[in-house]
Amino acid sequence: MILIAGDSFTAETKFPIWHDHLINPKHKRINLASSNAGNLYIGESVKRLLTSKVRACLLMWSEMDRLDVPNDKKKSSLATPYGGKIWNHYGTMASGKGKSDWKRLGYEKVVEMNIESITSTHRALDNKDIPYAYSFISNNDLIPQHLKAKAIQPFLGNFAQERGMLQEDNYHANVDAHLQWSNMIKSQITFMDVIS
Repeated sequence: MILIAGDSFTAETKFPIWHDHLINPKHKRINLASSNAGNLYIGESVKRLLTSKVRACLLMWSEMDRLDVPNDKKKSSLATPYGGKIWNHYGTMASGKGKSDWKRLGYEKVVEMNIESITSTHRALDNKDIPYAYSFISNNDLIPQHLKAKAIQPFLGNFAQERGMLQEDNYHANVDAHLQWSNMIKSQITFMDVIS
């Protein structure tokens, strides 16, 4: 099984997106991606599914200052049920959602939690000897250099923005951007023989 995780740049759509162009359809896959998800949800969703049946993992990390809060009920307009909890996706502090959680935690703590989620997920994959490749939706000064250094680049959001290949929302990569980007990054994925 090939494990896929991310936010709306990776979630299933009506058209093929980046991982659809990388993974051979004959392989079983599970896509854990969810719209508006942050790195806290992405990391937890992956770590809960790491088994011997996972042959490889493709990750598209989100913005470094998104807040996901697991709860026993839905509190946000965008939420994902997973692992017996409802993961409420509040986006960034600027979204104005989840004010009490933002106030309780503070901006710097949320960024720190995002970094920890990413690094602990990578560590868990390494510990299980599961090959993985990762990228980010867009470049940001909040991404630590050591994470950027090993990430697939350019980042899909920047690639689409620079080429004017955006959807009508002027944020998400369009169909052509997904195809061109996935073709361009194949050489950066050391386990293409496992997924192709």
